[in-house]
Amino acid sequence: MRALVVDDDDFTRVLLVRTLNAAGHEVVGDSADAAGAMRLADTAKPDIAIVDLDLGPGPNGIDLAHGLRKLNPSVALIVLSSYQDPRLVGSTRPLPLGAMYVSKRSVGDPATLEASVQEVCSAPLA
Repeated sequence: MRALVVDDDDFTRVLLVRTLNAAGHEVVGDSADAAGAMRLADTAKPDIAIVDLDLGPGPNGIDLAHGLRKLNPSVALIVLSSYQDPRLVGSTRPLPLGAMYVSKRSVGDPATLEASVQEVCSAPLA
Protein backbone atom coordinates (compact mmCIF):
# COMPACT_ATOMS: atom_id res chain seq x y z
CA MET A 1 0.00 0.00 0.00
CA ARG A 2 1.41 3.39 -1.06
CA ALA A 3 0.62 5.94 1.65
CA LEU A 4 0.64 9.71 2.03
CA VAL A 5 0.71 11.16 5.56
CA VAL A 6 -0.40 14.74 6.27
CA ASP A 7 -0.18 16.25 9.75
CA ASP A 8 1.03 19.66 10.86
CA ASP A 9 2.50 18.17 14.04
CA ASP A 10 6.01 16.88 13.23
CA PHE A 11 6.02 14.26 16.00
CA THR A 12 2.67 12.78 14.97
CA ARG A 13 3.63 12.79 11.29
CA VAL A 14 6.94 10.98 11.94
CA LEU A 15 5.22 8.48 14.23
CA LEU A 16 2.57 7.71 11.58
CA VAL A 17 5.23 7.31 8.87
CA ARG A 18 7.25 4.91 11.03
CA THR A 19 4.18 2.93 12.04
CA LEU A 20 3.05 2.54 8.43
CA ASN A 21 6.55 1.55 7.29
CA ALA A 22 6.80 -1.02 10.09
CA ALA A 23 3.47 -2.49 8.92
CA GLY A 24 4.96 -2.98 5.46
CA HIS A 25 3.41 -0.01 3.69
CA GLU A 26 5.42 2.29 1.43
CA VAL A 27 5.10 5.89 2.56
CA VAL A 28 5.48 7.83 -0.68
CA GLY A 29 5.40 11.23 0.99
CA ASP A 30 4.53 13.25 4.03
CA SER A 31 3.55 16.88 4.41
CA ALA A 32 2.64 19.38 7.09
CA ASP A 33 0.06 21.21 4.95
CA ALA A 34 -2.59 20.78 2.28
CA ALA A 35 -0.66 22.48 -0.54
CA GLY A 36 2.37 20.24 -0.06
CA ALA A 37 0.15 17.18 0.19
CA MET A 38 -1.59 17.97 -3.11
CA ARG A 39 1.77 18.38 -4.87
CA LEU A 40 2.99 15.06 -3.46
CA ALA A 41 -0.23 13.26 -4.32
CA ASP A 42 -0.08 14.50 -7.90
CA THR A 43 3.34 12.93 -8.44
CA ALA A 44 3.43 10.02 -5.96
CA LYS A 45 -0.07 8.63 -6.65
CA PRO A 46 -0.78 7.17 -3.17
CA ASP A 47 -3.32 4.39 -2.62
CA ILE A 48 -4.23 5.84 0.78
CA ALA A 49 -3.90 9.21 2.48
CA ILE A 50 -3.93 9.65 6.24
CA VAL A 51 -4.79 13.27 6.93
CA ASP A 52 -5.05 15.30 10.13
CA LEU A 53 -8.33 17.21 10.44
CA ASP A 54 -6.80 20.40 11.85
CA LEU A 55 -3.91 21.50 9.62
CA GLY A 56 -3.65 25.02 11.02
CA PRO A 57 -4.37 28.09 8.87
CA GLY A 58 -5.78 27.30 5.44
CA PRO A 59 -7.66 24.24 4.22
CA ASN A 60 -8.55 21.64 6.86
CA GLY A 61 -8.22 17.89 6.49
CA ILE A 62 -11.73 17.46 5.10
CA ASP A 63 -11.05 20.07 2.42
CA LEU A 64 -7.80 18.26 1.61
CA ALA A 65 -9.56 14.88 1.51
CA HIS A 66 -11.99 16.24 -1.10
CA GLY A 67 -9.08 17.66 -3.12
CA LEU A 68 -7.21 14.35 -2.98
CA ARG A 69 -10.31 12.44 -4.05
CA LYS A 70 -10.81 14.85 -6.97
CA LEU A 71 -7.18 14.29 -7.99
CA ASN A 72 -7.46 10.52 -7.59
CA PRO A 73 -11.01 9.13 -7.34
CA SER A 74 -9.82 5.79 -5.96
CA VAL A 75 -7.61 7.03 -3.12
CA ALA A 76 -8.60 5.64 0.28
CA LEU A 77 -8.89 8.33 2.96
CA ILE A 78 -8.51 8.38 6.72
CA VAL A 79 -9.07 11.69 8.52
CA LEU A 80 -7.46 11.72 11.97
CA SER A 81 -8.26 14.11 14.77
CA SER A 82 -8.03 14.53 18.50
CA TYR A 83 -11.66 15.72 18.31
CA GLN A 84 -14.39 13.11 18.62
CA ASP A 85 -16.49 14.93 16.00
CA PRO A 86 -15.26 17.04 13.05
CA ARG A 87 -17.94 19.65 13.75
CA LEU A 88 -15.98 20.63 16.88
CA VAL A 89 -13.35 22.16 14.56
CA GLY A 90 -16.07 24.11 12.78
CA SER A 91 -16.29 21.84 9.74
CA THR A 92 -19.77 21.23 8.42
CA ARG A 93 -18.56 19.68 5.16
CA PRO A 94 -19.09 15.92 5.08
CA LEU A 95 -16.25 13.47 4.52
CA PRO A 96 -15.84 12.19 0.96
CA LEU A 97 -17.71 8.96 0.25
CA GLY A 98 -15.87 5.95 1.67
CA ALA A 99 -13.56 8.05 3.86
CA MET A 100 -13.11 7.15 7.52
CA TYR A 101 -12.95 9.52 10.50
CA VAL A 102 -10.69 8.15 13.24
CA SER A 103 -9.85 9.59 16.64
CA LYS A 104 -6.09 9.89 17.22
CA ARG A 105 -6.64 8.37 20.65
CA SER A 106 -7.77 5.12 19.06
CA VAL A 107 -4.68 4.70 16.86
CA GLY A 108 -2.15 4.70 19.69
CA ASP A 109 -1.88 0.97 19.06
CA PRO A 110 -0.30 0.16 15.67
CA ALA A 111 -2.74 -2.73 15.22
CA THR A 112 -5.67 -0.34 15.45
CA LEU A 113 -4.15 1.95 12.80
CA GLU A 114 -3.54 -1.05 10.54
CA ALA A 115 -7.11 -2.26 11.03
CA SER A 116 -8.37 1.21 10.02
CA VAL A 117 -6.13 1.16 6.93
CA GLN A 118 -7.43 -2.26 5.90
CA GLU A 119 -11.06 -1.27 6.53
CA VAL A 120 -10.94 1.96 4.53
CA CYS A 121 -9.05 0.34 1.67
CA SER A 122 -11.75 -2.31 1.32
CA ALA A 123 -14.67 0.15 1.57
CA PRO A 124 -16.61 0.84 -1.64
CA LEU A 125 -16.33 4.39 -2.99
CA ALA A 126 -19.69 4.40 -4.74
